[in-house]
Amino acid sequence: LKTELDWSIRVGTKAAHKLPFNWEQQCKELILRVAWEVNAFQIPAACIVNSDQMQCHLQHGTQCTYAKTGSRQVSINGKEEKRAFTVMTSLSMHGTLLPFQNIWDGTTDRSLPFGNRLSKPIMATAREAGHLFSTAGDTYWSTLDTMKTFVERLLVPYFQSANLQADRSPLAYCIWIIDCWSVHRSADFRAYMQDEWPWILLQFIPAGCTGVIQPADAGMQRPLKAAIRRSATEQVIAEIRSQLEGGTTPEDVHLNTKKGILRDRTVSWLLHAHEQMNKPERV
Repeated sequence: LKTELDWSIRVGTKAAHKLPFNWEQQCKELILRVAWEVNAFQIPAACIVNSDQMQCHLQHGTQCTYAKTGSRQVSINGKEEKRAFTVMTSLSMHGTLLPFQNIWDGTTDRSLPFGNRLSKPIMATAREAGHLFSTAGDTYWSTLDTMKTFVERLLVPYFQSANLQADRSPLAYCIWIIDCWSVHRSADFRAYMQDEWPWILLQFIPAGCTGVIQPADAGMQRPLKAAIRRSATEQVIAEIRSQLEGGTTPEDVHLNTKKGILRDRTVSWLLHAHEQMNKPERV
């Protein structure tokens, strides 16, 4: 049967994503709305930003490993990893990767990288670069409060600076393109944006079309995750090498995978990834 049908055992893949039946029309209408606003208000490229949320796991596992030939049960370290946080990525049409907002489950600073040790040099570097660290209660996804924090502490300062550099009023019209997630489309969030920041024009990615028209998803998330994975892998290699050079036998090598340890390491992962990705030609 294998020879006749050219079949072989393969690792399963996810079901194919289904686009809306009229996705092309919806995307065209989004493009036309943005084009109209750009022309009507003379909005420069630096004042057009697309934001998206990216889930990032604390352990970066794989789908395969070495095991004894004929093994029926093969455990893979990190495959069932559920611990994660959200990285809010934002791209300007001018070619800038804005600082990240990192969202963690929890209610106090103790739930953030380095907890109450925020004076750590690497945290100072991250904060000076504009990166935000937020808690969202019992979830690590964006909430109304974390979105407000993102707007007030990251997006608005960026837009105002971009406006000034373009010889425009700090409150000149800008465009912010986000997906149609429930928090984004909620009446509370839209009312907040209209009342507090009416000069920021909201546009929403059509439902189900993120992978075909949202730059932050289609063009940035994959290389960004790869950069984060490389940084995490380099730390694992360094930790293993240090133990081996210290006399630990290979079978006794132990990796510390406690949440607190991995959470602190994410700061360096994100700093390195942002440095690698924040290049106009890549963005």
